[in-house]
Amino acid sequence: MFDLPWNTEEGSSNTKWRPKENILLHSKKSYMKPKQIGNTVTSPNQPEMKLTLLSLKNWTITAVSLRAGPGKNLIRFNKAKDGKVTTEEGLHAELLREAGKSRGNCRSKIIDKRHLEAAKSLREDPDITIRRADKAAHYVLIPTEDYLNKMDTLLMDVTKFERITRNPIEEIKTKVNRIVDTINAKAEGLKLPKLVGNYGLGYCYGNVKTHKAGSSLRPIISQIPTPTYVIAKKLNELLTPFVPSRFSLSSAADFLDLLSNSDTNGVIASLDAENLFTHVPILRTINYILEEVYPENGVPKLDLLKAALKALLEICTMEAPFVCPRGNMYRQIDGVAMGSPLGVLFANFFMGMVEKCTFNCFKKPSIYARYIDDTFVKVDCKSELPPLKGILQDISGLNFTIEFSQENKLPFLDILIQQSPLYFKTSVYTKPTNPGLCLNGMSECPQRYKDSTIRAFIRSALTHSSSWSATHLEIERATQVLVNNGYPNKEINKIIKHEIDKWYLQQNAPNKEGE
Repeated sequence: MFDLPWNTEEGSSNTKWRPKENILLHSKKSYMKPKQIGNTVTSPNQPEMKLTLLSLKNWTITAVSLRAGPGKNLIRFNKAKDGKVTTEEGLHAELLREAGKSRGNCRSKIIDKRHLEAAKSLREDPDITIRRADKAAHYVLIPTEDYLNKMDTLLMDVTKFERITRNPIEEIKTKVNRIVDTINAKAEGLKLPKLVGNYGLGYCYGNVKTHKAGSSLRPIISQIPTPTYVIAKKLNELLTPFVPSRFSLSSAADFLDLLSNSDTNGVIASLDAENLFTHVPILRTINYILEEVYPENGVPKLDLLKAALKALLEICTMEAPFVCPRGNMYRQIDGVAMGSPLGVLFANFFMGMVEKCTFNCFKKPSIYARYIDDTFVKVDCKSELPPLKGILQDISGLNFTIEFSQENKLPFLDILIQQSPLYFKTSVYTKPTNPGLCLNGMSECPQRYKDSTIRAFIRSALTHSSSWSATHLEIERATQVLVNNGYPNKEINKIIKHEIDKWYLQQNAPNKEGE
């Protein structure tokens, strides 16, 4: 059924409109009271979005067309014989796309017509593809044929991807709703949302790894348009509390706390699980999840049928379809995608169970702390690391690389760690390939965004540096980066002073026990 965003109430000469609770045509702002202009209803929030009422019968819409500007029909709805309104395929995606568009009339003081024409010409050039750089705040121009060939190479792995010729969206939607109905009928407190409306294929793209030789691509599969996305988000919310977290870090702050309470004796190194996401074994990880949620001799930790949870996890990870840049349809049959709500959950669950098995039969290092696929370790001697790497590889089936400290220094996350006789010295780590770009100080955006950019640099200097000399050096570096990106010195210095004063007060504030 199709619901208009407003209900009608029969009045005298004027028609009264009131917002409905379930709004299908929506914008990022709440609807205000619309105006009626002849046969056309417009919302003040989106003056270009018009619902043209073609006919009324007992104050019920029998047909309506959605317009996004003069003469452009996006979707037409026709009332079927049974009284229901049917929609064309792709409605949901079109509505989201139109609702998210900015339709303001403000003119830029920086970008003029020639800039816009140059950008449009670049975007429309079929020989050039513009992609965001991986882990960097800049964009890369890559020859389209090179980009497509690299994506084809990634998708040629038949152990991970399967090409399909028929769109399975409706079948998936029906299958998921059948399982959801079963769960909701038997579970007392837990209710999963049913899939309502139109859905589409996910889409695959690659971000260029400019920090690595060869500029390979990091594949990302956005599953937002797919029918499994909402269910996957709900499953991620339900299962996250059960992820084995004994050896995992949640943030850089956790890691800094760990270092501050550890001695520096021994050898430090980092272990990296190569291409973790695409090599997570799906069925094995699902079994790990089921073992954790449904212990053999215990009470289930979720009010959810085991078979139903297993079926939903398999659908969300192994059946979600997507389209590649060449327009072909695929589905990922093993490994998890970056872009899936279950990606990080599966990666952490799998690695957590691998570590649990590893340290049941192998001596744990004095420090072992993992953030998704990067692990910091401290061992008594260098010879302990190859056996640890070997057993991790044997149990997981993954490939690990070891990076040893150089001159007692080792980068981990965005922190540079230095071993000293008494404690670990830390400072902010910046990759050699970092181009020094950030939100431009002259950009036309709210001032609070620019202030937040400055604060982020200063807070990193304060939290990551173990000495005031390291803090001073990082603030000097950050100031130069900000100046290079168009920020005035006056604004930078004002925020630096405010953040340092705030930091000093927090560090010297009396705790409740001492008051």
